[in-house]
Amino acid sequence: IPVISIMGPASANDQRPLGLNSIIIESNEICSPCTFTYKTVNRCHLGTNDCIRKLDLYKVTNLIQSILSSKKE
Repeated sequence: IPVISIMGPASANDQRPLGLNSIIIESNEICSPCTFTYKTVNRCHLGTNDCIRKLDLYKVTNLIQSILSSKKE
């Protein structure tokens, strides 16, 4: 099963999917990652949520479309 994992505040080294069909999208913000397993602050310490808000939605939707179209073939 294909998985797209969006790592805004999370660390891909700490909370990544284990499957072979996994794609990880990571934030480019300097404050990311800021959460780790068992040490989550549950809110943005800067108050901006930029690691999620500034993700490239076109990149995410293009990845989803490419996975869905490859399944049709």
